[in-house]
Amino acid sequence: MNFPNNKIVIRLLSICCLVLILCTGCSKEPAPQPDVLFVREGLAVSSPDLERLSVTGPNGGVEFTSPFSKGFRTAGGNIVLPFKWKPGAMHRINGKTPLGEFSLDLGAPQLPAPLLVAEIPLEKMKDFQGQGANPDTCLKFSPDEKYLAIGSFFGRLRVVEVQTGNVILEKRVAEGMVKRICWRKKLNGWTLYVGEQSPDSFIYAMDAMTGDVQWKCRLADDLGSSSPDSGDYSFRIYNFPGPYFMKILPDGDLLVIGLHGRYKGEDFIYDSRVYLLDGDTGKPKWTWPEGQNLPYGITWAGASENGKTLALMTDTWAAAKTRPSPYKNSALYCLKGDTGAVQWDYSPPPLEPYYNMVSAWQGITVSRDGQYVGLGLNDGRGMLFKTQQDENRPVTPLWVKNIGTPVMNGNIPVASSIAYAEIAGDAILFGLPGTTIPPNTASGSSKSKPAPHPRSHSVCAFTLAGEPLWEWQCSASVQGVFPSDDGRWVAVGITDDRAAANPDEFGMALFDASRAVHNQNPMVYRYFTEGCVFFMGDASRSGRYTAITEYPYSPDEGKTLIGEYRVHIVH
Repeated sequence: MNFPNNKIVIRLLSICCLVLILCTGCSKEPAPQPDVLFVREGLAVSSPDLERLSVTGPNGGVEFTSPFSKGFRTAGGNIVLPFKWKPGAMHRINGKTPLGEFSLDLGAPQLPAPLLVAEIPLEKMKDFQGQGANPDTCLKFSPDEKYLAIGSFFGRLRVVEVQTGNVILEKRVAEGMVKRICWRKKLNGWTLYVGEQSPDSFIYAMDAMTGDVQWKCRLADDLGSSSPDSGDYSFRIYNFPGPYFMKILPDGDLLVIGLHGRYKGEDFIYDSRVYLLDGDTGKPKWTWPEGQNLPYGITWAGASENGKTLALMTDTWAAAKTRPSPYKNSALYCLKGDTGAVQWDYSPPPLEPYYNMVSAWQGITVSRDGQYVGLGLNDGRGMLFKTQQDENRPVTPLWVKNIGTPVMNGNIPVASSIAYAEIAGDAILFGLPGTTIPPNTASGSSKSKPAPHPRSHSVCAFTLAGEPLWEWQCSASVQGVFPSDDGRWVAVGITDDRAAANPDEFGMALFDASRAVHNQNPMVYRYFTEGCVFFMGDASRSGRYTAITEYPYSPDEGKTLIGEYRVHIVH
């Protein structure tokens, strides 16, 4: 047998190795392709190590190179790059990461996708899990949209960077809860006004970055203090005094409404008062009523941007004990914000035979220019008023809409309360969380409802002239309406109805009101959460971000918990 010489063998082996190397190189997988989302401001790319990205489409193209001077990085590692995309059009996306280059051809959707910018975990809730527990949480964006202040049920204050989720400040403020927050821009930085619901009910002015207190005002000096009663912990805290409404004015002064509702022996009593506090000292410039408290509850108010117009409604439980007062219960009051003087008041007639009294929750709103006052009532009626009323005529609304008023379902009337009202731009929005049975019926005490009210779980928008503008409905409870300053963007919290929960709906819905003007569906997207959503969310000034608080949901009275106590910042 003849064998090839060594030179031939070495040459053959070299050729084989070269072929093997080339074949291996040809079969090498391309660089991983990141996920790309079309969001409101452009594209969100799921690659924190992105080095370069180019986008081309029917309207031209744009090139981005790291470090990116435009756009921002989210806490989850996404990079948001500004690009005006056209719905339905094809876009070529080329990019480079440390793992190699990638290329994508993507068709733009008709509507943008939601993007989680940051998620901020809050305190654990091991010992606070009663069915229907609502961990009261306040959220407020800074006017420049760079920061979010978070006041928790457990008395903690946090300030976080919106785009990164980094916690700038965290401190324990109250033995009760952080109830309300406002931002004020000063020459030396940001000041936070923080109001607590606690035995003292302090209003603090503090440096937003350090927490250093500049002044504090004790509402309990006027409203009285109380110790927590025995019973369900989730409700004991509401026996303390607290600020139920706070608004910062352009000159830095602060409008505050303080409320103290509690049991005194066998009687439930109220003390409420309205304040204009000097923003630099915390001293009252005026109070309403002057030198005395209202013996009624005030749970919400509306105010114009300059604070010259303030609207509120006195509202007392039927079982509460009231004291003699020159002021009316179940009445809408319009005050002059610079003096506290009453401009006018209006007592809506009860919607008989279903209701013998009138009440409201957060259904009071004032337009930014102060020309209009909106009112949504628990009996389902929506109203709009002109702020300037003829002094020689009785006060009357411009219009009244029977939005969630009772309708018959078989032999049982059902209604849908208007819990939220917001004048946003040239529209007024009403939020209707769920279905109720009017109290003045044979079935008024029944917990079961035969069927939902036709407007239950909905948001209804009307023009200021009273014409229907748009309406949206889901199968869970609408809780909270959060418009941008210009009224274009409207976010709505979606949560448990308690009577007919649908956990698949929990989260937030975003609407673009400008689409309704062109007869398009205003829905932009849905953002979903595992747990329930609290009704005190916030939209940033331009509507770029929405913040909502999630808390655990229990389908079996606390045995199983779904979701976490945390804040979501969504773009």
